[in-house]
Amino acid sequence: MSGREARLPWPRPERAVAGRAGTIPGGTAGRRALRGTIMTWWNFVARTRAEIDSAYASWARQDDRFGRVRSSLPLIPAKAPFWKQDPGPR
Repeated sequence: MSGREARLPWPRPERAVAGRAGTIPGGTAGRRALRGTIMTWWNFVARTRAEIDSAYASWARQDDRFGRVRSSLPLIPAKAPFWKQDPGPR
């Protein structure tokens, strides 16, 4: 791992993920528990980088994958996953 991603083994219900808003049991984000190794980037939770890439692309396109919310606030853009970002000059 790069040091910028975290992977949680499953099933390990005694482990929890702590965040600013509180704590959730490891691997229980969303409706169904994710089996195996999971990873997160921004607000996306998936089993592979390819799934993160797909979620990121959907968010960037603002397609119907995540639904629509009426709001006067601007959309919060997600940064591309670090493995997709241009490292810039070296």
